[in-house]
Amino acid sequence: DKIVLGLPWYAYDFRCSAETSPTERICNATADYEGHFSYFGALDVLAGVNTPKYPNLTVTTPMSYDPVATSPYFNFRNLTDGSIHQMWYEDPTSLAAKYEMADKLHPRGVGFYCASGAWPDRVVGTDAEDAAMWASVRDHFVKPARGG
Repeated sequence: DKIVLGLPWYAYDFRCSAETSPTERICNATADYEGHFSYFGALDVLAGVNTPKYPNLTVTTPMSYDPVATSPYFNFRNLTDGSIHQMWYEDPTSLAAKYEMADKLHPRGVGFYCASGAWPDRVVGTDAEDAAMWASVRDHFVKPARGG
């Protein structure tokens, strides 16, 4: 009853090895961790929006969902240097699977990293995504009050 399950509201950006195909499901085992993006930044990259870190990119796979990790991911190419990247992130659907796990394990609680959305890559127009993330929490953990 002392453990809190920490859940990320962000994405991991992995640079794949040079021999990795743009459409491979998993980066080669020598993949390097390149940094992270917010959930909102990951959605921008998935939509093909250029970012300050990657001013010239193209998405090479649609979003896929890994049933073991219960997380979505996709590949993109940094056209500046030709490198292939794979981005793994959490969204309302993937977090729901983690909330179900929390129900079974009965931790003290669930906490989030970057729940405020205060990231440098957060842009105007992400309020709907922010609302969706909080709605996933509310829908799972807030039970309707009983009338009486």
